[in-house]
Amino acid sequence: HEKEEGGEEGDLPPGDVPANASAEKAAAGRGHSRKGSSACRLEPEPTKQHPLIFKDSDDEGEDLFGKSWGKPEGDVTEEEDGVAGKESAGVPPTSDQIRRICRALCSADELEQATKAQHQLKDIVHEMHVCVDRLESCFMAAYSEMRTPAGRDQCRASIELRFFPPLWSLLLSAFRLANLPQEKALAVSMTNNYSKTTTEMGVSERFSLLDGSNKFVPYRSAVEQLQRITKLSCPLEKLECIVSTTRVLCECVEEHNRQKEGKGRKNATLGCDELLPILGYVVVRTALPQLISECCAMEEFIHEGYLMGEEGYCLTTLQTALMYVTSLVTKSV
Repeated sequence: HEKEEGGEEGDLPPGDVPANASAEKAAAGRGHSRKGSSACRLEPEPTKQHPLIFKDSDDEGEDLFGKSWGKPEGDVTEEEDGVAGKESAGVPPTSDQIRRICRALCSADELEQATKAQHQLKDIVHEMHVCVDRLESCFMAAYSEMRTPAGRDQCRASIELRFFPPLWSLLLSAFRLANLPQEKALAVSMTNNYSKTTTEMGVSERFSLLDGSNKFVPYRSAVEQLQRITKLSCPLEKLECIVSTTRVLCECVEEHNRQKEGKGRKNATLGCDELLPILGYVVVRTALPQLISECCAMEEFIHEGYLMGEEGYCLTTLQTALMYVTSLVTKSV
């Protein structure tokens, strides 16, 4: 499969992620938090107005899909999708309505290309699963010590560290081609909402982390942590990055409360209802529409045993936040 122009960022250079350490962390099935959240108070350098394009690091000056996005080429009537009427009544759009909006942003050729890519992707994913299973079977036959639950986890993590890095960029390109309508809709929504504050994105005032300064970007360290996902090339490492993002996000809230209210005050509890809009804001600030494809690929290749606890919760929450941000595009169509 041809890799689309301005493709993904490169893999990590050898030595950035120690193989043994990554395998042990992956086998444990847990992400590790990054202590210290002072970074969430750092003031970013003055930035230009965010353009109607999202640039890849390898091809500055070129937008993500080969052209800039403003209004969609085709008009979508209220009778066709029923979105405008529902939004005025405060009812969020359904998944079918969002899907129609996503398809309306693509040309007929792009939709046909995405459909073909979806069928081809099924065969690619199946073949990769077969290869991984065969490698695991060979390890089980050669090393009796691996025939335990912990040994299987270690074996699977070790295989992943060698199997996915040379293939991930090509695999992700296939996922992105198949998810082109959704990524286009997310890119438009990110552009339209990039300059909004946390409160304008639906975050409650006590978690908005606003201090009245135009230079201060709330949850900046969480944004930077999530942006690291494009630098990684293994599903479990990417899952660990998502878990770390959620933890850093919580650390930003705790740090802000300590500085504002003092150590003697009890910190506000960050529940699921509060977490979703905050994560939606973080997603918008990353300016990475490919997060949709990243999550799809992780969900496909990460063993279900890793998705039963904190890791699975964090991945599901991020996917929900991506759907939430994508749904905001209906307001501009």
